[in-house]
Amino acid sequence: MSDLTPGSRLGYTFPTARLKRGHAYGNALVYAALDQHTDIGSEPHTARLGLRDAYDQHYYLFGWQVSLYSAKGDAAESLETHFAPASQSTTLKLSRNRVAKKFILPYENNLLRSAHFLFEADRGQVDCTLRSRAVFPAGTQVTQGDQKGHAYLSIQYAHGPVAVIWGSGSLRMFSLKSVPEDRIECTAEFAWEGGDACALSFAYSHRGLHVPLANVQELYQADAGSPASHLRRVRVIEAENAIAVQRHLDTCRLWTPDAAITDGAHWAKLNQLRDYQEYRQGAGFSNNPPSDVFVCRDTFWFLVSSNYYGQAWSRRMLDFWFARGVEPNGKVIEYVHASSEPLYRDDYGLNINDNTPLLLIAAHHYYALSGDAGFLTAHYAAVLRIANYILDQRNADGLVWCRSRDAFVRGLCGWRNCTGKYSLTGAVTEINAECHRALDVVAELAAASGDRANAARFKSAAAALHTAINRHLRSDTTHNPFYLLNIAADGQRIDQLTGDLLFPALFGVAPKITARALLTELFNERFWLGLPSEAGGIRTISSADPGYIAKADPATYGLQGGVWPNLALWSARAASDAGLPELIVKALRATRLLGDRADFERANVTPGEFPEYYNGDDLVQRGCPRSTFIHGSYLWAAWEGFLGLTPRADVLEVNPVLPAGWDWTALSNIPYRGGPLTLLAERRTKTLYTTARVKTKWKQVVVPAALQDDYRLESETPVFWLVTPREVLAASDAAASAKLVSRATGKVVAQLTIPAGKLVRKKLSLRR
Repeated sequence: MSDLTPGSRLGYTFPTARLKRGHAYGNALVYAALDQHTDIGSEPHTARLGLRDAYDQHYYLFGWQVSLYSAKGDAAESLETHFAPASQSTTLKLSRNRVAKKFILPYENNLLRSAHFLFEADRGQVDCTLRSRAVFPAGTQVTQGDQKGHAYLSIQYAHGPVAVIWGSGSLRMFSLKSVPEDRIECTAEFAWEGGDACALSFAYSHRGLHVPLANVQELYQADAGSPASHLRRVRVIEAENAIAVQRHLDTCRLWTPDAAITDGAHWAKLNQLRDYQEYRQGAGFSNNPPSDVFVCRDTFWFLVSSNYYGQAWSRRMLDFWFARGVEPNGKVIEYVHASSEPLYRDDYGLNINDNTPLLLIAAHHYYALSGDAGFLTAHYAAVLRIANYILDQRNADGLVWCRSRDAFVRGLCGWRNCTGKYSLTGAVTEINAECHRALDVVAELAAASGDRANAARFKSAAAALHTAINRHLRSDTTHNPFYLLNIAADGQRIDQLTGDLLFPALFGVAPKITARALLTELFNERFWLGLPSEAGGIRTISSADPGYIAKADPATYGLQGGVWPNLALWSARAASDAGLPELIVKALRATRLLGDRADFERANVTPGEFPEYYNGDDLVQRGCPRSTFIHGSYLWAAWEGFLGLTPRADVLEVNPVLPAGWDWTALSNIPYRGGPLTLLAERRTKTLYTTARVKTKWKQVVVPAALQDDYRLESETPVFWLVTPREVLAASDAAASAKLVSRATGKVVAQLTIPAGKLVRKKLSLRR
């Protein structure tokens, strides 16, 4: 029920000189970050460095630059760089030729430990040489290898693995020299032999030379070692990547009348696809790739989106945390180094922080969408243990209490846990709100397990905590009429206005009227910082607060006044429950546009990526160029926000929340409890079209899912469509023409003209 034309508008093209850096790419085993020239980056002491293995955490390249030189020795000039869903490419000018230089990292196949450059000329064969400059770790040995008369670079790493750099044309020469940081630089030249395309590939293995050789050529073919064999291998990888990425884009796909939001959801998913990795100790992702730091808190913000479209990933990550991250008493630890052996873990010595309730909420969210009975059976005892641990951390007032009196990471129990010389413990409103939601959803899981006694017990405990929060953690000062930040360890009531104000609204603690008021506060000028382009976000602390610090620095990480995009996204999800859809639109558009700035160098951003945080006065990016928990938060806010999705252990609630001017929104191909589910909300008649029954306050029309398989929609523009027994409904954020075609007969049964942003319908007379 969706059509996304390959190579459609999901792409950016900019003059290379305008860009500060390129995109980062990852698969299950490898992570590589590119520069603006589509080379593997070599920025020292940054995440934009080299190619690294997730499993053993070794760098196999500290940078790899591939350039074109003419026969006269002239270097090709970078003209423009294109960012596409599955690859990045730079157009090079060499004499009268234009050559596209494309970087391809295999995504889902058996060739993951490799990386490839594909060069394609627009005027036939190019008389030139490929010059490779690769930087290796100290102790690496590089020699010339030979395979059926084809010369290549053979690489032996000091810790055992082997690698090759293989060109479509033979190796002509190479040289080695030592460079700073105790590394080895290998410069090599490869011929461009015949045709209008050539390739250069790097592949490594822990198991022997035949593996990297097989990764770059087809050893079983008669022409193995030839340029044709190598090019076939690279083109197959390119095609497989496009198919795999397209499959994920078409799973749980958002459709809205707003192109910026629609495309923002696609780019959030594309970034998330590059984060999932297989570490030595299990599946996960890093909060600062390519490291193996795997944080339980951040896992929640990943899972709230992957639970919808990547449930196999979600199950493996949840299995990891239940097996490795839960103490015998039920406390959930902070983070691990997921490839360390033995496994390194740390809980910062806190008796409670947000990881403990968030793991329970994530587990419930996964079960509610997947219906995975095996998961619930396997981990139900641990779920009860964690929930009971939360109950044990309550004080005499019934509030969950963090006992630490330290500062920095060992004295911060919420998400802002890396603020220097700062403490946030005692009865923290954020933690209590999360624990309320955790206890509430554990009651649902208990009921799903047939455990009526615990279902009633935890339901009662959730209600009691709800009452305690609204009795003891409400603020009634002129400065803050909403909720306290916390009751400190010494009993002081802290009414500081920070972005943490959102949590009572996000996790169902604040009454609706209060939630609407506090969300409005977060989107006002004291918290909200916006640009004329609509890019913007919420400051972590109100600009009117005495502790506000606009300029981010390593001591505060922007957590005392910088703009962290996740705050706007979490607030957007809360705005759905509060019935404030315009705030959802504002947050999603602003977050997406933060990376699409006029001056990439000054703003320190890359189009299509979602950075960590910005200054609170000029929105210059200061954190990680790619924040791995922003992607999931964006998708969560978009999917659950507009459609009003609330996954329950026994039912999916869908109560759409559409802003003014939106006549429709849709989610297609949601994997829900073993089957595909599509939802279309039509605002005018408050009708929800679904392919399976859900719980909703809207009028519901259930259409057969099987009916959709009888047709295809042909359009050059991405179009959402749904066939009922009487009509076809179609919508797009761009003007489109489309044909509905019967798969059985090949006949056109309807022709559609769709104005931009509109939903159209056409009556059909169908016989099945």
